Amino acid sequence: MVPIISVVIPYRDEGGNLEQAIESCLNSAFSAFEIIVVDYGLKDGYAQEVIRRLNHTNIRMVEQEDKGVSYARNTGIREAKGEFIICLNADDKLHPAFMGKALEQLMGQSQLGFATSGYQTFGAIHYTWEAPPFHLGHLLSQNIVCSSALFRKQAWLAAGGFNESMTEGYEDWDFWISLAKRGWGAAIVADTPLSYRVAGGASDDFKHDRLVRQVANNHPDLFSEHRLYELWHDWLKDELQVRRMIRNQLGTELRMDPLVSIIIPCYNYGRYVEDAVNSCLGSTFQEFEIIVVNNGSTDPYTIEVLNRLKKPKTSVIHVQTNIGLPHGRNAGIKAARGKYILPLDADDKLRPTLIEKAFRVLEAKPELGFATVGLEYFGDTSWVWIPPVFDFNRLLSENIVCVTSLFRKQAWLAAGGYNENMIYGYEDWDFWISLCESGWPGEAIPEALLLYRRHGHSLSYDAGQRHAAIVQQIRNNHPQFY
Repeated sequence: MVPIISVVIPYRDEGGNLEQAIESCLNSAFSAFEIIVVDYGLKDGYAQEVIRRLNHTNIRMVEQEDKGVSYARNTGIREAKGEFIICLNADDKLHPAFMGKALEQLMGQSQLGFATSGYQTFGAIHYTWEAPPFHLGHLLSQNIVCSSALFRKQAWLAAGGFNESMTEGYEDWDFWISLAKRGWGAAIVADTPLSYRVAGGASDDFKHDRLVRQVANNHPDLFSEHRLYELWHDWLKDELQVRRMIRNQLGTELRMDPLVSIIIPCYNYGRYVEDAVNSCLGSTFQEFEIIVVNNGSTDPYTIEVLNRLKKPKTSVIHVQTNIGLPHGRNAGIKAARGKYILPLDADDKLRPTLIEKAFRVLEAKPELGFATVGLEYFGDTSWVWIPPVFDFNRLLSENIVCVTSLFRKQAWLAAGGYNENMIYGYEDWDFWISLCESGWPGEAIPEALLLYRRHGHSLSYDAGQRHAAIVQQIRNNHPQFY
């Protein structure tokens, strides 16, 4: 009978464990298999003696010089008659049901190249590992395929076999990546764990790091920043975790575009602007840039402050003539690299968690255009305002959105930016209506996360004096709603 599965067991110096490994195969509920022992170690006759003693017609042995386990596996697979292969370590043991169940999975789905189980350790350490759902992104972060997975010989040929330069370990992880990047999927075989022997001794972190780098170097097409980002984002759906993982993999010095651009227009507010910038730098969320817009300042002190402003993550751009706050904000946003925009007035300050909490809302709900927060007044006045549940109809009659709300740059583009005719105030209220009009509603976070400074004469004070006229201007800007 021609075997369907070939079990390849490289043997070097595992001693009496080899017999247990072979017996675990012979105890399988599936019978159409062969066992190929590749003796690449001492060749002291022990492996030959085990095969003679077991006296099974489906066992044969190949001898070769010691060129590493990858070379031994490839030698055995080349000798294999089966369409499907299992590489079993000489000190591990197969579950009796694994061969049959794994083969059933692959026979039924031609796009699958390999089938893995979990494992149970024995020896120096005892624990159980369950194989997670397969995803190439996950596989690039760690080996999630059991060393004794069943795979198609056809897939092995397409991948060029095990990489024979991997002589110190992780050759199986490297091989599963080679299969997966060629489009072969993986099946998870439940309730058939490999018995995986763990020897004593301390782990070698330096060796681990070196081998991880070797695996990455073997697959530069996958371990580039762009490809890792694409695959890990598809797997995790978590932008911040993906960025942390890419920096860990490729180096902490790696620079990626910011996720959030904080826009701080500054017109003659030199005495406050550094406080605003410092409040941003103290955020729990750090994937941002700060763009301070010198919005045509005429005050010598402000000009001096902005000319010498050297803060991390911060740049200053200049608008020669002040033609209003909306123009200053739009100028900053045009220069922004972030996916999200946070407008911040130069005399206000952020609470540390504002960006992080608003970011999480927008990441979780792609249908939203903005996330707003409450504010705490300080300075000449002290009180707290918490936004109500967002309601567009209510927004049409009163501004229920904080000026410092996080919004998508995509939504800003769809709305045409801030209306630069709104030079007397309420430009933010008009903008939130424009976002909703463009199909980008908002959501409120019921926490006071902005520190809103009240001090004498300000644009918001002037707007209050012109309230009726500016409200009429908003109505004229959006006649379909009024």
